[in-house]
Amino acid sequence: MKIDRNLISEIDLFEKSIDIVEFASNSKIDLQIVKGENWCTFQGIDKKDSKKLYTISLSSSRKTAIPIYTALIHELGHILYETPFTPIKKLLKSKKSQLPKTITSSPISAEQKPKISSEQLYHKVFNVLEDQRIESQISKSYLGHKKRFEKTRYNLGKAGFGEFADFENPVFALLAIRFMRDDIVKNTKYYQIYKKALEDVEETDRFGALRVLISIKKYIDEYLSNLESSQKPNSTGFPDSPSTLDDKHLKDMVQLSQELEEKREQLLHGNLPPTIRHKSPDFPIPPELQKSNFSEDEIKEIIQDGKKQGEEQFQNIQNKLTSRPRLDNTLSNVKKILRPSCNYEIDRKIAKGMNKVFKLLKLRSKSFIDISGTQINVDEYIENISKGTNLNRCYENSKSAHGASIVISIDASLSMHDEKIITARNLVATLFESIKGIPNMELRGNIWSSHGSGLIGITEINNIKDVKQISVRRNYNLTPLHMGLEYSMKMLKEMRGTNKLLILITDGQPNYYKNYNLVPDNIYNNQCKRSLQKVLKITPNVICFLVGKEDNNIKKIMTDIFTSKRFIIVPTMKKASQNTIEKFRHFVIKNVQNGV
Repeated sequence: MKIDRNLISEIDLFEKSIDIVEFASNSKIDLQIVKGENWCTFQGIDKKDSKKLYTISLSSSRKTAIPIYTALIHELGHILYETPFTPIKKLLKSKKSQLPKTITSSPISAEQKPKISSEQLYHKVFNVLEDQRIESQISKSYLGHKKRFEKTRYNLGKAGFGEFADFENPVFALLAIRFMRDDIVKNTKYYQIYKKALEDVEETDRFGALRVLISIKKYIDEYLSNLESSQKPNSTGFPDSPSTLDDKHLKDMVQLSQELEEKREQLLHGNLPPTIRHKSPDFPIPPELQKSNFSEDEIKEIIQDGKKQGEEQFQNIQNKLTSRPRLDNTLSNVKKILRPSCNYEIDRKIAKGMNKVFKLLKLRSKSFIDISGTQINVDEYIENISKGTNLNRCYENSKSAHGASIVISIDASLSMHDEKIITARNLVATLFESIKGIPNMELRGNIWSSHGSGLIGITEINNIKDVKQISVRRNYNLTPLHMGLEYSMKMLKEMRGTNKLLILITDGQPNYYKNYNLVPDNIYNNQCKRSLQKVLKITPNVICFLVGKEDNNIKKIMTDIFTSKRFIIVPTMKKASQNTIEKFRHFVIKNVQNGV
């Protein structure tokens, strides 16, 4: 899903994404955006706090087929899922004496045959497999990223592959399949082998690419052997295809390749010396992966082990992410604030009566959204990464679900002071009391208002002790309805109820200032409508009570935002409280009747 830049800027998005990976990987990540290509490297350990230090470099060019945010997520994947750059380089170097000599690959023309060592070829194959592995692990959690990766691979395949002389090259074959260009390699000798290799490496552990590299080693060796024999005196090499060599796109690719190689030092890696490019912590390679020869049964076993350990790695990361404090998950224009503490009064008669109704609820096995489960719910992934909260809560589970989750969202602008906010405070306290002892009922709330700079003050009400915070702060005097809706959506997504309800209480026309300038009504009202649509993807049960005398202009605006079925005008806050209690009661009864 496309991220709404009205809610989060590109810089905010980058910072939130990096922050998530820093938290999960116990690291510090320095981001630079410069000329060249995309890469990441390990810089060592911070002596002060023992955190791993990484640098990510992204291309500043916007002409590339890889969108900059997609590139960032990919490089963060190398850090999060621990790509073993350094161990693999050491392993290939140690095996160098066992590999074929330097050879000529991809015979494009006599003048343009680049020299490549077998060690380099193995490393390129590893890189393709590793890219596939990390993207599959990230996509497992974040469906939005899966779509980004797939779109980028498709665009790369469409833009980056012309005719090519050496279709049997393992790197070329793997890239063609990875970039959705199976059509140009499907008739090659080992197409099915390389296609299966890309499937095998998905969702494996940090050494998954090495495991799969081992499984296709004999096919790579065969390719190297054929190239070596074709270059012996009096042997027949690969024929040059005139139609291929005349292809302008191919010539451009060759020229670009040479230019990139010549400028590799200054463009690709900036001023980094060769010794610290693409480094990682020196993870120990398991002894069973360092053997020289493997039977087919052993290969099958090491890949199965990779899948199992990959799942363990994935679950460990998810557990870390779900343990993050909620305080870290607010947008840059939202501040969680404390409000003046005020006493509340509980209507014991109403609370006792409602409590009897709520005890009719019973737990049953029903599908609900959780942090784990049998399959991913596509609709549940709605800008989780941009919100930075509940990053993996998008699975369908069939455990016993909570009966209902309810959020009360209250406008705390200046006009809500005195009787209105007092009544609202007593109302929420009464609702909390009414669900006392009901294990399958969740109730939370939020209070919202903003001031002229655009900063929005949010106060969460997560238990009855927090109810004292339902009050007005005079420097937060405006009515940012869009964030009341957006923040309530965030809270509802965090709650486990099978059915969800949002009750919103306000007393005036929505308004929002940014940099001390009023956002025009037509623009802001449309923003509020978009915010409501996001809430409706979480639950259709939304009701807004507007407190005060009926005003035709405000009625028109609010009806346009909420529609008449979700918007009710009530003359007083007392009446709003009564209506809220009734709506609350009916919602619970409906859940019981539907067998929650």
